Amino acid sequence: MREISSEEYIKHDIIEQFINRSGNIVYDKTKDRTSVARMNKSCEPVFSCKAAVIRMALGLENHNVWRIKIVVSIEMAFKKLYKAMQDFFWLE
Repeated sequence: MREISSEEYIKHDIIEQFINRSGNIVYDKTKDRTSVARMNKSCEPVFSCKAAVIRMALGLENHNVWRIKIVVSIEMAFKKLYKAMQDFFWLE
């Protein structure tokens, strides 16, 4: 948990508080986009890195264009950014 949280740039004191206060941890899927948005909003003050907002659009002929914004660490390696972009657009 510490390693994963650190890789996600979560502040170390927050990680330790979480681990110390947690009992058994159970992982589950979220039920809808509203729940995910609320969880993301509640996590905003725990990150400790500089980030950039990237706007992406997928242009396809005769189809709607998807436009999204993602927030990524400015320390993210290009390979990881490329993978994130593929994940957002479900590309293989």
